[in-house]
Amino acid sequence: MKICITSKQYPPESIGGIGTYVYNLAHGLSSAGHDVHVIAASIDRECEVFDRKVIVHRLKLKKIRLAWRIEKFFPLENFRYSMAVAKKIYELSLKKLVNIVEFPNWGAEGFWFLMRKRKLPVVIRLHTPHFESVMISGKKETLRDRIMCWLEKKAVIKSDLLVCSTFAHREMIAGKYNLDPKAIKVIPLGIMNSELDNKDIYSVESSSTDKLRVLYVSRLEKRKGIDTLLSAIPQVLESMPNTEFFIIGSDYKQKKKNLFTSQTGNIYSSQVHFLGYVDNKELEQYYRDCDIFVVPSVYESFGLVYLEAMKYGKPVIGGNAGGIPEVINDGENGVLVKPDDSKALLSSLLLLLKDKKLRERLGQNAFKSFNEKFTAKKMARKTIDVYSELLN
Repeated sequence: MKICITSKQYPPESIGGIGTYVYNLAHGLSSAGHDVHVIAASIDRECEVFDRKVIVHRLKLKKIRLAWRIEKFFPLENFRYSMAVAKKIYELSLKKLVNIVEFPNWGAEGFWFLMRKRKLPVVIRLHTPHFESVMISGKKETLRDRIMCWLEKKAVIKSDLLVCSTFAHREMIAGKYNLDPKAIKVIPLGIMNSELDNKDIYSVESSSTDKLRVLYVSRLEKRKGIDTLLSAIPQVLESMPNTEFFIIGSDYKQKKKNLFTSQTGNIYSSQVHFLGYVDNKELEQYYRDCDIFVVPSVYESFGLVYLEAMKYGKPVIGGNAGGIPEVINDGENGVLVKPDDSKALLSSLLLLLKDKKLRERLGQNAFKSFNEKFTAKKMARKTIDVYSELLN
């Protein structure tokens, strides 16, 4: 197969849930012997690079004077990027380099391509949609938001096949867009794990210090449950002073860090570390060293970040919402807590911090779950089956 996958995010220039998914899928498909092209955004220049066998086409949009004023009312950048992506796909198709295309629903990247006459079949992978993000943020919906939601919906409906990662997300999207849920294929996400390939048992590592380490990795925003975590931390540290928290992820103008410091002073500065962005190699070490991984999200269509911890045999705590319960089996490979409930989170954190045997059991089961259900190879194999069905 000759496959084109689009994602505005793609490592190493930008990393997010969709970018991570596309990276793992692209390499999974490539390892299975398929030709894979990825179209992604560029920070500084337009170029074509090889990521091992995956060919990455980086697009750079020219700046438009006073575009920021238009963006207040209309998602101009998204629309222009969609046009640029369509142009690149046409170039690849004329050279007979692709015969199937996959877009994400987020950002309506496939809108322009889908609105025009086309010969290539199109798959859209459903991630958290814009309307869900607006609802969770609690902000008033703007005209720009309504247009963005309309663009995403239009692209979704125009596609030839829809794929999502969990049954919960499938039901939500189908209900919102008035679609038949059975028409949406469910393929769980997966991540590469070359380091641990062919190992049936993974020995759980942790920090060599006598401190217990709790790790959070995600953007510092409401949807990811960072507010709930920060409100629980002081009580955790009062009860378990030998605990350290490592918080990794972008924090716009350090708002969350500054808020936490203003509320608690500097008394926890040696125990709560706001690290911002860290590179992949450093991040992997934090996963290895932690004792507990926690992201108490208010909503996730899947929860890819939990797999990153599970592949290292770590017990995970997540929000009991969206598709997360299809990744975390409460009491089996991790713990689910009620979203926006700092008391429930506090109780779960203390339970795991005080019980080493429970941490080890959940961690071992987490690695087993990952190996059985959530590897990139398994995701790629199921995706190939779906692509083949559509092409035939």
